[in-house]
Amino acid sequence: MARHNETGAFGEQLVREMFQEAGLPVTESAIADVCIAGVDLEVKTARLSQWYRDYRGYQFSLEREGHSSLTADVLVLVALDEVAGQAVFFVIPAAAVEGQRKLTVPSPDPLAYGGKWAEWRGRWDVIAEMAG
Repeated sequence: MARHNETGAFGEQLVREMFQEAGLPVTESAIADVCIAGVDLEVKTARLSQWYRDYRGYQFSLEREGHSSLTADVLVLVALDEVAGQAVFFVIPAAAVEGQRKLTVPSPDPLAYGGKWAEWRGRWDVIAEMAG
């Protein structure tokens, strides 16, 4: 299995385990990676990387050739901060990323990041509101 596939599977497993430990129903989704209490989640996971010589951060591809576009209710970005030994989650309603092919968190420290997607860091309430 390619490293990017392993990384993605690891992120999905983190999300599943988190909800299972909270006692919430976790099921397979027909249109996304996982379904939590009736809300379909697409999980995208990234490790710290460098691009364009000077930029370091986390890049998440939402669309790739040969893959379908985002159809889930919620997008969960998992930034694996291997230096700090933690995963940082960004929980974003799908409507907020409509038309985006790629999202970036351009900071090596996802907890200190204050850009466009920072408002969605740790926002598990997005799923709770959709679940009703």
